[in-house]
Amino acid sequence: MNSSSGRFHDLALQVPNPGIGETTEIEGELTAWYVRPGQQIAAGDLLYQITWPGVVVDVSAESAGEVIHLLARLRTHVNPGDEVAVLRAQGGDPD
Repeated sequence: MNSSSGRFHDLALQVPNPGIGETTEIEGELTAWYVRPGQQIAAGDLLYQITWPGVVVDVSAESAGEVIHLLARLRTHVNPGDEVAVLRAQGGDPD
C-alpha cells in the first residue's frame, strides 16, 4: 500500500447476517480463514468463511488494506455482528 495516497483507519470485521431474518438469532461457525495477520489485501479478496445450518458464506474485503488481528479462531461459534478480525483500511474517515 502507498501511505501517501490516503489516511488509514482500523476497521473491525463483523459476522454478517445470513439473511434468515433480521430478528432471528442464529449461531454460526467460523470454518475457514483465507488470510493471516500482516497480509495485504485488495477489495474483493476472500477473508473468511462462516457456516450456519444450511448456509455457507464466504466474506470478501470491501476495501484494500492490511490484516491486523484475527479475533476468532477456527471452529469458533459466532453470531451476526460478532467481531472476528481487525483490518487497517485505507481512505475515508472512520467516523
